[in-house]
Amino acid sequence: MNRALKIIQEICGVTLKLTFHVARHTFATAIAIKNGIPIETVQMMLGHKKITTTLISTEIDQEKVEEDTIELDDQLEKRIARQAGRSGKLSRFKDHGLSVDGLMQTSA
Repeated sequence: MNRALKIIQEICGVTLKLTFHVARHTFATAIAIKNGIPIETVQMMLGHKKITTTLISTEIDQEKVEEDTIELDDQLEKRIARQAGRSGKLSRFKDHGLSVDGLMQTSA
């Protein structure tokens, strides 16, 4: 595996030393987590018994936190809209400036 990575490294002109460990870390962070794969699924993909091992292998950056917060806000707004139906409750919710993002900022 490391031999194949060295060939890829040379072809692509990558200056970082590529190893099997670096490839697993890159897969977990740059491919799986950044594309919305749940950490529990990444844990299984990497064959880790403990999720803490997976958390060490991945990096959750501020961009990912912001994307997830926006996604959660969108999902909750859709749920509220479905539940509120045509009763006007959703507009009252928004009239008060309520959103998941706003709640996250005020509680921090």
